[in-house]
Order: sequence, then structure tokens, then C-alpha cells
Amino acid sequence: MRPRLPLFLLVLLLLPLPAAAQLFGPSDPADWERLLVPVAGSTPGQFGSVWNATVSAYSTTSSSVVVPYCSRGIVCGYDYYLNDHAPTEFKVDAGAYGAFLYIPKDRVNDCDFVVHVRDDKHPADSNVDVPVVRQSDFHSSIRLLDIPITSGVRPTLRVYGNAPGSVTVTVRDAAGQQLGTIPLQLTGGTYSYNGFLIFPASIADPLTAFGYQTSNVMLDIASDDGAPIWAFVSVTNNDTQHINLIVPFRKN
Repeated sequence: MRPRLPLFLLVLLLLPLPAAAQLFGPSDPADWERLLVPVAGSTPGQFGSVWNATVSAYSTTSSSVVVPYCSRGIVCGYDYYLNDHAPTEFKVDAGAYGAFLYIPKDRVNDCDFVVHVRDDKHPADSNVDVPVVRQSDFHSSIRLLDIPITSGVRPTLRVYGNAPGSVTVTVRDAAGQQLGTIPLQLTGGTYSYNGFLIFPASIADPLTAFGYQTSNVMLDIASDDGAPIWAFVSVTNNDTQHINLIVPFRKN
């Protein structure tokens, strides 16, 4: 549910993105930090599931978040105002493969974001939180550990970049032995509005068709041209729709 805003803020939703940005923050996209929302909007899934994602935010200072999404070519850009020390929820309806939002660089450390995801057909079992990812968490290579590929679950690898490109996924067993490599193409990520990139370059690839004779694998995902990427795996139980996330952990 979108937050209830004062009237003058509601009027600003009808302004083009630069006008709203000038009132709430810098107008140059270089002065904003880009954040990845890995899953956005409402998406149908397998076994009758209907996945909905809502962004939850909390700020220790008053700030604003720009979502440069063009709705039917009429209004481009939504500006969500974050009140000081008050939680805010909003939706980013910008596609199944993620979206970008922006916050002024001098306010980004004051704010926390998370994406709440649920299957409306199985609401009691399917709730999961997906991180909103800063650009500093993007790297030229990502490692994901202990991914189950057994029957009864459906693991899906999702990879994101700031521009179209290719990545190579190296699959290893629990002992670290290489089982094979998989090339993937990241598509999208070329749509922008006044310099604000709207969609990430991304791909969602199921891991169940690999046919490896092992219960768990490790994935090394490397950008072929060294461009920064981010990735995670969602593991969904086929019976309950319960989701576990496997995300990268890196100290630097």
C-alpha cells in the first residue's frame, strides 16, 4: 500500500521527475545513489502462486526516494517522502526482474530498506525478506554457497548488472571440484528517464535442469567484462511455497 501523503506531496507525484527532484534533492543523477530492488511488483509463479513485493523503508532523517518508473508514458517518476524516524511502505511496479530506485548520496547511510515478498495464495508460508542492494555490494564476481538442487525444491539463480553483458557461472560440488560452467546473458538495463536508469540488466535462471549428481552446489558467478554484478538464489519448496534465500556474504 502506498503511503498516505500530505496534499502538496500528492501534487508532486504529477510533476516530471526533474521537478520533484529539485524540490526534494539534487537534480543530477550523479548526486543520487542507485539502489537495486531485486524483485518488484506482482508476478505470477509456478503452482498457481502470485508473488507480491513491497518495499519497506526507515530513515533517521527526512529524505526522499525517487523511483524513475514511467507509467503508460504519461507520468515518469515517483517521489516517496521518508519521514524522520517513521516506517514507510511503497511498491515499485517496474517488472519481474527488478528495478532501481535512487536516494541522495548524503542521505543513503541514514536509511534502511528491505523488500517484503509473499505469495498471495500461500500467505502464511511464503513470507520472505529480500535485501535492497547498494552499488558498493556489486562486484565483478559473486560466490554463492550451499545451494540445494534436490527434488522437492526449485532453486532459481538471479543475476543483476547495471548494463547488458554476459556472465559465466562455474558450478562446484561441496568439495570445491568444478562440475561445469554455464554462460548467461544479462538483458535489459537500457531504459532510462532523464539520466536515471530504470531497470537493471538481469536474468532469472532455474538450476534444476543441470542434472548434477550431488545434493548441494556452490556457484561462482563472474562478469565476463569485469563489470559489477550482484546475484542471489531463491530456493522455493514445491509443496509449501516457503522460500529460503542464498545471498553473497563478503567483507570487502
